[in-house]
Amino acid sequence: MIKVGVIDYGAGNQKNIFRAIKSIGCEPILAKKTVDLKRTDFIILPGMGSFSHAVMHLKKSGLFEGIIDAANDGKKILGICLGLQLFFENGDEGGANVGLGLLKGQTVPLADYCDFENGYKIPIMGWYNVQWKITDNGSEFSKTINSISRESMYFAHSYGVVPNDKYIEIGVLNYFNSPIVGAIKKKNILGAQFHPEKSGIVGLKFLKAFLS
Repeated sequence: MIKVGVIDYGAGNQKNIFRAIKSIGCEPILAKKTVDLKRTDFIILPGMGSFSHAVMHLKKSGLFEGIIDAANDGKKILGICLGLQLFFENGDEGGANVGLGLLKGQTVPLADYCDFENGYKIPIMGWYNVQWKITDNGSEFSKTINSISRESMYFAHSYGVVPNDKYIEIGVLNYFNSPIVGAIKKKNILGAQFHPEKSGIVGLKFLKAFLS
């Protein structure tokens, strides 16, 4: 059975992720320290807590370097919401902090960065369609994305990422006429600003595509 390491931020709220992983026939493993990552086939950084708290906990547990090493070794890693944001170099939620630096770019407050039309609300919460930009149409992942491209995903966030390399952006959320990065992909690193574990059957299809 495929074993999926779910990174522990010390927030104790992994139930939805665990339930989703089990429902697609895989075994979730709570990764509290670096040695736990050795027992996994894939890694998920869930979306919970703040950037500063997550960085502090990851450094204290040793997982900060462990995740970087796993990524550099080619292990597939999915970052969800906050997990996606941690892939980048810097974030100021809860104070200025250095992220994992696996991807070049910043995590920024949406209200400061985006030029929204009148009527927007932050945090963004609810179901929204992602405009996918998939060029590798031959892979199983791309086939799955194309099959769910008209469906909505569940978002809940007030920060977003600004990648230096726009080519890693594979999905965009257009919120009040302002584009927000909805998903990224670079080699073995995949990130979703939405919550697949809270997005019903469509979200499970996304997770299954990552774990294939």
